[in-house]
Amino acid sequence: MTFFHEPTDRYSDGRDMLDFLCTALKIDFLPPHLTRSSQCANENFAVAGATANNNAELESIANVTSLTEDTLEVQLSWFRNDLQGHDLSKALVYFGEIGGNDYNYALGAMRPANEVQALLPAVVEKIHNALQTILESGVKKVVVQGQFPMGCIAIYLRLFNNTDQLDSNGCVSSVMEISNQHNRMLRDVIGHVQEIHPDVDIVFFDTTEAYLHILTNPSIYNFNNVRDPCYTGGLELLALANAGNTGGSPSAALPPHNINRTSCSNPENYIGWDGIHLTDAMYGAMMKLFLTDARFTSPFPNFLTPCTNH
Repeated sequence: MTFFHEPTDRYSDGRDMLDFLCTALKIDFLPPHLTRSSQCANENFAVAGATANNNAELESIANVTSLTEDTLEVQLSWFRNDLQGHDLSKALVYFGEIGGNDYNYALGAMRPANEVQALLPAVVEKIHNALQTILESGVKKVVVQGQFPMGCIAIYLRLFNNTDQLDSNGCVSSVMEISNQHNRMLRDVIGHVQEIHPDVDIVFFDTTEAYLHILTNPSIYNFNNVRDPCYTGGLELLALANAGNTGGSPSAALPPHNINRTSCSNPENYIGWDGIHLTDAMYGAMMKLFLTDARFTSPFPNFLTPCTNH
């Protein structure tokens, strides 16, 4: 509704983080893998609901399952197949937020804290292996995006309302610990991979710190609602999708025809779009911080600095 004015399979009212990076780099938006025009063209391997772990691993660790079998490993297989034999030394790989869905399925199903925590090393190991695979293919420039501050997201503010302690930012402390620990472990992985590949440029986008900066300074970015989703029906859809993990069934949860299908009229003033994903305005504000502010990107300046249009 905000930018494309037609359905695009993005969980937002408009563009997402990668779209804004493409604009800053003066290149076209990346088409989905399955619609690519050639095997050496730019493409996006992301899949909605994808996890780092496969269903057998998710069931073993947290007794939950994913909505899709297109895991990180599947996405990597597409990457390897499409780009095999090509010189990737001048390519840029944007390694987006990975692992959030592993935690989302477990948290949404109200699994015990120790089971959710147990997902952390499994997720980070998958990320470590994926980064190694990408670099072994010849890629020399990688952007790694950190985890969002999950305890600040509307779905968890509602799910754990009045049951868990809030931190100084008004975010659910127990859920924040999951994403904070993920980011600490992710930074360690990046440091380790950088040591092994000193000729590679790896840039880290600190998604949590950028989000919290905007959360505590909303008026600067024209936000007047930092807690509620613009599209409240998204929370109902998420509950419906996760019904199997909570012991229910989609048909017993919320009949689709009863789900709210309207959104707010001013998403540019909202941080959250559907209760778990963000608005076009929020994604744009965060990407601008990543490209211009040393507080949220390391190292800074970096290989993106001279070639992006802010």
